[in-house]
Amino acid sequence: DLLALASELHGFPSRMLVSAVLPCVNEAVAANAALWVYALPLYKVIAEKIDPGSRREYVTAVEGYFEAGLKVNNPVETMLAFLRHLPFMQSTFDGIFFSTHIVGSLFVNCLDKRHTMLLKRLFSALVDPGVRDMVDQSSLLASIVPGVCKEACKNPDKAVKVHALYLLSLLMGRLSHEYVA
Repeated sequence: DLLALASELHGFPSRMLVSAVLPCVNEAVAANAALWVYALPLYKVIAEKIDPGSRREYVTAVEGYFEAGLKVNNPVETMLAFLRHLPFMQSTFDGIFFSTHIVGSLFVNCLDKRHTMLLKRLFSALVDPGVRDMVDQSSLLASIVPGVCKEACKNPDKAVKVHALYLLSLLMGRLSHEYVA
């Protein structure tokens, strides 16, 4: 039913979307993490339909649920859905939220999962300069680079190794000379 809901929202005013529809979607994803796959496109549709004046209210209403959702590491499809919706999350949340929850939870969980499709999607996302530039230096040094190096060296899938090596080549300019040596 979440998939059909997006097409039914065209006539709702912003106030109604934020105060009535959004809480229902939030409760659904809080009850079942697998629903994020279907709810993320709906969150995007709602964000596009609300007035700019309701934007802050929207972010406040969804932030806690996204924080919890970004920590989910099962099912893998949920993590893939979040990676597919990175541009939406970049435009919705501030840099602190991005660093803390998207990099600190989602990206780290993707690296820990060692799932081929997940790693390819993560590395493809990190190749994008807009995403890569939002990763702060401490997260880069503490978790991203070590995880990418591990995959470049130890992952049996050649495609993952190539993605990891390419990403490392792009990250080298941001690393200090002491770290690289």
